Amino acid sequence: MCWFRGYLVLGMLLAASLPAFACYSGLLIIPTTDTVAQGEFSAELQMDGTVLGHKVTTRLVNMEFGISDRLEAGLDFDLSDGTDGRLLPNIKYVAFGNSDSGLSGAVGVCSVQPTIGNDPYVVIWRACGPCRVFG
Repeated sequence: MCWFRGYLVLGMLLAASLPAFACYSGLLIIPTTDTVAQGEFSAELQMDGTVLGHKVTTRLVNMEFGISDRLEAGLDFDLSDGTDGRLLPNIKYVAFGNSDSGLSGAVGVCSVQPTIGNDPYVVIWRACGPCRVFG
């Protein structure tokens, strides 16, 4: 049985070391009810490279600022080639949240840009132990 575990660990390490020929989908950019804490600032760099031989040229700087414990605003800079709009403001307000039940809800809008349109959203989120359920 010990040899089986050794081969299993070796197989997992081998699989983890292989390059992944994929990129995230829109499903991974799901609005949540999480916000940056009041007075805190967050910045992330989002860059894509070559996917299945095709060069993907998305380059974004995503920035968020916690205005209050329920309100967050951000400004994303699109540094990609050939974009219609470079500045993409966004805002999120957590309308309700209950730490006892783990249920919370938020409304927001992202990618506010006259040339490409807005992406408004409403999300309800529930913490169930280590998992979260949203709708």
